[in-house]
Parts: sequence; C-alpha cells; structure tokens
Amino acid sequence: MDFTEGSVSFEAPRGEITKKLPVFYNPVMQFDRDLTVAVLKEFGGKSYCDALAGSGIRGMRASKEAGVKEVYFNDLNPKAVKLIEDNLKKNSIKGNVSALEANLLLRSLEHGNLDIIDIDPFGPFIPFLDSALRVVNRRKGLLCLTATDTAPLCGVTAKTCIRRYDAKPLRTSFAKEVGLRILIAVCARATAKYDFAIRPLLCYNHRHYFRLYLATDNGVDASDAMLGKISYLQHCKACDWRGYAKINAFKETCPECGSKLDWAGPLWCAEFAESSFCRKLKTGNKPVMKMLGLIEKEQKLLTPFYDIHHLCELRKSPLVPRKRDIIASLPEATETHFADTGIRSKTIPKF
Repeated sequence: MDFTEGSVSFEAPRGEITKKLPVFYNPVMQFDRDLTVAVLKEFGGKSYCDALAGSGIRGMRASKEAGVKEVYFNDLNPKAVKLIEDNLKKNSIKGNVSALEANLLLRSLEHGNLDIIDIDPFGPFIPFLDSALRVVNRRKGLLCLTATDTAPLCGVTAKTCIRRYDAKPLRTSFAKEVGLRILIAVCARATAKYDFAIRPLLCYNHRHYFRLYLATDNGVDASDAMLGKISYLQHCKACDWRGYAKINAFKETCPECGSKLDWAGPLWCAEFAESSFCRKLKTGNKPVMKMLGLIEKEQKLLTPFYDIHHLCELRKSPLVPRKRDIIASLPEATETHFADTGIRSKTIPKF
C-alpha cells in the first residue's frame, strides 16, 4: 500500500495494528513522527539510529526532513529490511540497513559514536536501554524512547511495574504523570551507572504511550546533580493531597486531613521538559503545537496535576465547575497535557 507522510512517499502494509502485521506501520503515530522531526531539526546531530525501524518511515523522515546525514535502519524482520531498502531507493535516501536483534546492532557500533538513538517498541524500552547508553554520544547525545506498557506504569498491574522498573506506581487520577516520572527516573538511574547524565528535553503522554526525548550531559557532577532530582511521592486518597519526599523524610499522615498516606517511586520530581526547548519547536501539525504549548506552561509547577472530576467525586459535589474558572481563581494555575480535566496548582483546588 502506498503512503505519503511529510516529504516521504513509501510502501507499507495496511491492516489492524498488531504484532501480526507483516511489517509494522501505524498511521496514527504520525503525530509522534511529526514531533520527532521537529525535535531533530532543533537538536541537530549527524547520526541517527532507528533500532526497531519497521517500515523505516521515521528514519527516512529524519534524513529527508531533519537533515540527519548518517541514518541506521534496523529490524529483525527480513520483510521489513527488504521494504526499507525499496523505500530508500524510491526516495533517493542513503542509509545503513541491517537485520539484527536491536541489542546486537547497538553493541556492534562504536562506543559513544551515535548522536541520536530512537527506540520505539511494542511494550517497554527497558530491554534495549543499557545497549543504547553504551553507544550514545555522552557529551551531546539524544535518546528518543517510547513505552507502550501504560498499564503497569499507571498502577493497573503494579507488580509488573515493580518487577520491570523497580518502582511502585499509583492507580490514581494522575497515574499517567506518575508513570512518566517513573520512566524518567529509571533512565536517570541507568545512566548514572556510567558516570554521565540525562536531562528531559521533552517527555509526554499521548494516547496509549509515553515518549521521552532525553539529552545527555557528560561527567560525574552532572550525574550527581541528576540523581538529586529523584524522589518519592506521597498521596492521600481521602483528600487528594500529594507531595514529594525523600525516603528518610516520609510523613506518617496527611498534613491536610490526617489520613493514612500511600506512596509511589522512586520517580523524577523535577521538570519533565525544558520550556525554552518546547518554544523553539515548529511543525505544521496543529495538535502537536497545542500539546507543546500546554507542556511548556506546566513546567513551572512540579507537583502532579489535580483532576476536577475526581475532586468532585471526593467532595460529593453535584456540579462540576468550569476549568477556566478554577484556573482564574488560583495563583499560577495552568492546564496540563495529561488530561482535559486536569489542573496544575500549588495547592488543592478549592471549589
């Protein structure tokens, strides 16, 4: 089937989006690929590796639209490799194409040689993270990571999250933000083992997945500073209070209502995006630009967002107030990209 996305025309199978597709291509994910192109244009970088390339569309757009000079396309599926080679010829794009297990590919490349590594799997990126950290440019590199296992990260299957990420999630109204912060902390802890650091340029949740763009900074000082941004979150189910705490400073009871507190973590307690970087990103995709605007503004408040509907349920309120009215009544309050009914605020919204 012929498709056109951005400035690339290519062939890919059409059908139900499952692992059973002969070669994986998801048209709905153009949202993310449009954003990837914008990130790569702004970040720069001479080399890019799509370790799980599928149809190859992401790497082809990186080459043709973002101007990346050296692109590696890899997929274990020989049908995918053949399709990638045909699509590269069709678009007059040069690339290094391989059919290896992703870890084998990454570990075969020169240590610290790749500027940008993209890992977009079914499920978690964890099985490939260590290999990516060994080969990424530690002074000015970029890790682009996707996780589709939202159920464990959002507390639906908590034991899986503990086993897979060594972190406890929370099944709450703001579970998606907890999940994203767990992912960033996992990457930070893994990076610290190699005496360098990551910093979130742009991390977000959209539909069924989490996406992280993490820039690298070399050196033990950067690594130590990064680890200082990992903490735990305590939460009160009775009144919806929440707050970050180091493990040696946990509160016994909720400071608002005195109820017993639950907790999550370890997780990232700092900004999950750089507002200045978000402002620089440009794309013709209007939904992407809308999301970037929300993410840029919400970085000034680090405590996880509050959900209006959930607060109404807790308070047995028959009426749901308008979000804009609540925001107008609170200092520095803003919307969030995580939920249409979400509000970021310094304190629990009163209404």
